[in-house]
Amino acid sequence: MVPGDCLYLPCGYWHQVRSYGAKNMAVTMLFSRIKSFNGSNCATKKVDFTPLSETGMVWTYPGYGPQTLGNLDPFELRENLELTFKGNEEKKFTYQDLKEHYNGAEDESKVGGEADALGHLLVKIFDTSGKGYITLADIQSASIQQLKEAANAIDPDPANTDTYEHYMFEPVHAKRLITRAIDKERDSLTLDSLTKVWMRGGGSKKIAKDLFDLFKEDKDTNEISRKEVERKLSGALKLFEKKRKADPSAGYFNNELKKDKEMFDEEAPDESEELDDKDDNITGDEETVEDDDNDFPRNENENDEDDNSGSTNQAEEKRDEL
Repeated sequence: MVPGDCLYLPCGYWHQVRSYGAKNMAVTMLFSRIKSFNGSNCATKKVDFTPLSETGMVWTYPGYGPQTLGNLDPFELRENLELTFKGNEEKKFTYQDLKEHYNGAEDESKVGGEADALGHLLVKIFDTSGKGYITLADIQSASIQQLKEAANAIDPDPANTDTYEHYMFEPVHAKRLITRAIDKERDSLTLDSLTKVWMRGGGSKKIAKDLFDLFKEDKDTNEISRKEVERKLSGALKLFEKKRKADPSAGYFNNELKKDKEMFDEEAPDESEELDDKDDNITGDEETVEDDDNDFPRNENENDEDDNSGSTNQAEEKRDEL
C-alpha cells in the first residue's frame, strides 16, 4: 500500500496491519454488518458518492488512550433485543427479565448488584412512557441515542476517551508519579515537571494538566507547594478509583508485541523493570506506597520513554519500537 490507499476488509476477514517509518497515521472506519448483498448490477449502475464529511457517525473517538474496536453496534443491539421477543411478541419485559438476560457474573437473585442495576437502567432507557416494562414496540421505535445509552450500559468501553487514564492508572500509581514530580530542592510542583513525569509513566499531557489545575489555588500560578499538593491529593486520586470490566486484550496485545520484537530481532521489554521508588511517599500522608512490579497493572502496554510525545495513542507510542 502507498499513502492515500484505502484497504477494504469485508466482514469476518482476519487481518493484521504494520506501519513503518518515523510517523504514521491510520484511520479506521467500522460499518454495520451487511446481512445480504445483491451485486448483480454493480457493473452497470451509476453510483453517487457521499463525502465522508457528510456521513453521520454513530460513535466517534478523540484519539486518546489505546485504540479498541469501539462500542457495541446499536443496530445489532436492536436486532438482538428484538430476538428476545421471538415467539412471544406480546411479552412484557421487566427489569428482572433483563437482569436475567444480562446476568453479569453474579447470582440472579442478588439485589442491588451489577445485573440488578443494569436491568433497572435498561427499563428506564427504553420505557419512555413509564409503564414499568419494555415491549417489542419500545425496542423497534427506540432512537439511536437510546440504543447508544443501552450499549454503554451493557458493555461500557472507556478506551478512546480523554479520561481513559482514570481507569488505566490505579490511585497508588497516580500518587507515585505525582510525588516524583515534586522538586525536592524547591519543595514544589510545576506543570512542566508533572507533565514530564506523567508522560514518562505512560500518561498524556492533557491529564497531567488536569491534575495540575486541581492542585492549584490561583489559576495563573505555575508552581504549587508540596503542602498544597498534600492537601488536595486525596481528592485528585479519587478520579482514579474508577473500575472497568476485565479485558484480556491488553495481555494479548503485549504478547503479540513481544513476538513482533523477536521477529525484528529487537529486545523484548522487561516488564519487571521498576521505576526508582525511593521518593514515593508524600510527608504526612498516612498511606504507605509499596513497591510494585508493574507501575500500571490495569494496562499491560509498555511505557513510552520519549518525553517529547504528547499523546497516549497506542499506535504513536509504539511507532519507534516497531
